[in-house]
Amino acid sequence: MSRRTAQLFDLMFKSIIKDASSSAIVHLINGIYKKNYPLDTTLVKIEPTEFIKENPKSGKLEKIVSDIVITLFDGESKDTYFMEAQISDDIEIALRIFNYSMYIALERKEVSDDGSYMQINMPSPVVIYWEASKTKDVVSVKIIS
Repeated sequence: MSRRTAQLFDLMFKSIIKDASSSAIVHLINGIYKKNYPLDTTLVKIEPTEFIKENPKSGKLEKIVSDIVITLFDGESKDTYFMEAQISDDIEIALRIFNYSMYIALERKEVSDDGSYMQINMPSPVVIYWEASKTKDVVSVKIIS
């Protein structure tokens, strides 16, 4: 499949989510993530999905764009979800999801008043495939230091 076709599918996915009602988005999150947010009282925020990074080889700034980041507020908690649409299997999707999740978490980092503590909250990611996938439902990335 061509890169142009993949970009059109990404745009279509983003448009469907961004144009959906809050209750439709909450219903989608409840279904995908097995949650139970109330449809009528949960606040929905579609978050920015563009991040700027420096290319380590060239030193040039590059734009990274993920698909959909949604934060839900239900009065008691604030949870962020990250959805990436894929047309077909991609061996590196787990690495891209990890990378995007790090950018999302770092954008929303919390630093203590005295600067001695920082917390990042990783979003809950999911990949939505447009066609049948051979990729396992759960894929792990092992980080070794």
